[in-house]
Amino acid sequence: MTSVLPIPTFVIPLFAQADVPEILTPEAIGPSEGHTVMQLVLGSGPVVQGVLILLVIMSVVTWGIVFTKSFQVKKAKRQTEKFSDVFWSSRNLAQISEISSKMSSSPVATVFSAGHRELNQILKPSTRK
Repeated sequence: MTSVLPIPTFVIPLFAQADVPEILTPEAIGPSEGHTVMQLVLGSGPVVQGVLILLVIMSVVTWGIVFTKSFQVKKAKRQTEKFSDVFWSSRNLAQISEISSKMSSSPVATVFSAGHRELNQILKPSTRK
């Protein structure tokens, strides 16, 4: 059985007499003047307007970067899938190298091309005597 601690009698009048004002009631705030966002921007100072214009410009630039990078990643994925299909289906390194040179957006094809070039350099007969 749990016992409830009794509230001291001197505390009860404190709670009963607490007059907490309602700070965010419509009456406390006052009548609405109906400002639009455009009115607020045009009524602000030149520094505020400059900062807002800078924020809008940087937002547009940022979204442009996001969409550009998204397009680049999709293109790289498509080319990597195509390169992977060619790589695993072909046994001819020259053919794979030729196809990989056309897939500059694929990081896997770029690594293969670099590796194939190095392999050709190593296997090339030495011209030193």
